[in-house]
Amino acid sequence: MEHSPPHGGGSNLALAIEALESGQTEQAIQLLQFATSMNPNSGEAHFHLGRAYAACDNLTLAETSLRRAVELLPGDAPALCALGKVLARRQSYDEARRVLEACLDADAQCQEAREALELLPRPEDRAIALPDLDVLPARLELATDTGTRMRRLLLFTASMGILLSILLAFAFLQVQKTLSMHSARTGASHAETSWSARRDGVPTTHEEGLAPDEAGPAVEDAEEALRAAAACLRRLYEAQREYHTHHEHYASLAELAEQGVVEEGCATGEPVPAYGNAVFSEEPPTPTAFAIRAALPGGETLVMDQEGELRRE
Repeated sequence: MEHSPPHGGGSNLALAIEALESGQTEQAIQLLQFATSMNPNSGEAHFHLGRAYAACDNLTLAETSLRRAVELLPGDAPALCALGKVLARRQSYDEARRVLEACLDADAQCQEAREALELLPRPEDRAIALPDLDVLPARLELATDTGTRMRRLLLFTASMGILLSILLAFAFLQVQKTLSMHSARTGASHAETSWSARRDGVPTTHEEGLAPDEAGPAVEDAEEALRAAAACLRRLYEAQREYHTHHEHYASLAELAEQGVVEEGCATGEPVPAYGNAVFSEEPPTPTAFAIRAALPGGETLVMDQEGELRRE
């Protein structure tokens, strides 16, 4: 299926796809987050947002976006293929196999899905018992029949080859997982450094990835204000995930402000000029849920919760 921008928000989606194809993934993610917040039922927007997250090794959000795309675009081969590949990278091999086979049912010519399917460890391979390395050589030496010796040697070689393939695949996936976790920690550290510098009086932009002229003292254009508020909520979501990892519960806006993640005005209910004079509020966080709202003067209200998707109220 050829993916083309939907009629609603088509210009933003087209710009996002162009940025993604040219390797500007951070810019593409910002545009696609805005596109999905404006049109939550756009399967195309969720599909490309999942691709962008996957390119940044954010596999959790990639899987969430691609599952939403498959839900909105049932039977769509590219969406199924992208979801299957992300599941494989997350080592959910059985589900990845089912999704990739569904992709080939929808489009038997999808070579990308076929290649990904061939790389998946088969259940029978994962169940192979390790050969007895101490006993096997002795048994080979005791064999007097040349044919028997060769058959045993071939069996041992094949077993070791399969074992080596499994170990290499496992090592590759572990390296990918380690790089993804390192990238997430590096991003969190950069954000904390940026806000710490701001408290010490060093000028910084309000959002990583925004040009300096987009992070001035006030945002007046309604669409830019909406994008700035959405970007702030996305940063709050990432901070909540990091906080929950270490504390096993979500933080309040005041706690995040104390850590320098957001400006103090976000926690006190004051309009924040950098985010279009948005007023931030929250529901009391619990160990399993949180909800933060950004109300803009024009009447728009954006909500971010633990599911990681922006929505309008």
